[in-house]
Amino acid sequence: MPHKPRIQIGISCRNIPKLLKASYAKFSVSYGGYLHEKHVTETELVYNNLSPNYTTRLNLEYCFEEKQIITTEIFECEREDRENSVLLGYIQCTVGRVIHSGGELILPITWNEDIQVDRNTSTEVVVCIREDPFSKENIFIKMNGANLDKKDFFGKSDPYVIIYRRNERGKLQKCYRSEVIKNTLFPDWKPILICLDRLCGGNIDCELYFRCFDWDGAVGDSEDVDTEIDDLIGEFNTTVSRLLNSNENGIEFQLINMPKKKRKKCYQNSGLLTVKLYFAQSKFSFLDYIFGGLSINVVVAVDMSTHASMNSITNTPSQQIELSQSHTEYEVAIQAVMEILQEYDSDQLFPAFGFGAKVSSGGKLSHRYPLNGDVNNCYCKGMVGVLSAYRRCLTDLYSSGPILFSPIIREVSEAAKRSEAADNYYVLLILTNGTVDDWIETKKSVIETSFLPISIIVLGVGGGKFSEMEILDQDFGLLKVGQEQACRDNVQTG
Repeated sequence: MPHKPRIQIGISCRNIPKLLKASYAKFSVSYGGYLHEKHVTETELVYNNLSPNYTTRLNLEYCFEEKQIITTEIFECEREDRENSVLLGYIQCTVGRVIHSGGELILPITWNEDIQVDRNTSTEVVVCIREDPFSKENIFIKMNGANLDKKDFFGKSDPYVIIYRRNERGKLQKCYRSEVIKNTLFPDWKPILICLDRLCGGNIDCELYFRCFDWDGAVGDSEDVDTEIDDLIGEFNTTVSRLLNSNENGIEFQLINMPKKKRKKCYQNSGLLTVKLYFAQSKFSFLDYIFGGLSINVVVAVDMSTHASMNSITNTPSQQIELSQSHTEYEVAIQAVMEILQEYDSDQLFPAFGFGAKVSSGGKLSHRYPLNGDVNNCYCKGMVGVLSAYRRCLTDLYSSGPILFSPIIREVSEAAKRSEAADNYYVLLILTNGTVDDWIETKKSVIETSFLPISIIVLGVGGGKFSEMEILDQDFGLLKVGQEQACRDNVQTG
């Protein structure tokens, strides 16, 4: 999966009424999911300032695909007495809304009804979001070993390196694993490019643990390493800060095998490992483009074949129940995703299409017909408009295969090509039951979109088979058909 950027959220206020001596903000970010994760922090106290700019920041992962809700409460108190503080009021917004506003959003405070305050006071809360600079910094790591311990009876070692760091719970977390280099005591690993945030969480003073293992060639291939089976050659720890401050040759570390050191009095080391770190040239991130005024255009495409097949048969009570459940699943999916995406679309007008069926029993099959029935204007106003158009066409559909993805994907590709503005980006949302009858053409059309300002979200709905959809996700390799290959992974499936 692509690395998720990290953001910093800051709070400031304008024109706070003078009640007590100090103020502070308590703000949190919550979002959906099974655990309903919530991040909470409190700022420092600011004294005798009616327009405080709090320096405390809340750092967290930016999740484009989730609705992240920011709640900010403003308190006043006497000196350090936070336990007896007074809640002045609060504001609430989403991360997406702030980012779409260029990274800064000004909102009027909602007053606490239990306090006496001049409600004509125009108190405002400013929410500011910036991308954590370490989040998009990439570094190269170059490693090579010398005089490693010989672990194999009939040959030399097959070394590989795993880099760990401690997470927030104090547990070792794997950051990177090198390739296995077979039959050598002097390995020279390929340089790797890794995000600094992934390596050390953005903290260059974070302790890193390098462990060198000998791959047990009797188990699987060199991609199937197992540290429970493979022999430890040796290990050491250091920090990113120390590595970055080294000379151009890097730093040479001794690999220490503690069990072996305890057994042998004259033990020195189990080999040497030289590590060199240097910054890669920074590239613009997705958030850079959003902050820079990138306009996102959301296009919706719904596979209507399930609904159409139900309309084509006699509606017995059991079939009506199944139809109702299917509608509910699609509506829930549309609402859940559109609620997030619409915050990034300025005009809130969404082209919405259906495919996989034909409208009315005598109608003509179309692989991209407007859900609202208007061939001259396929735009729906907001999430509510998309849901309304979807419901409108349900009773007038009839089954008629095949189910093709490529026409709607190519429609969006043509729109992207026609767009004269360089700051336009397209997001195609496809809701499907899992059936695709034009796999080759679909793959070709997806490859084409990878060279255009387009991302595709494919969302499986219902009880269909969605395993084939994972091919489009490209997590394990870029899509390829013949000599054509995608230049990036621009598809997310779920």
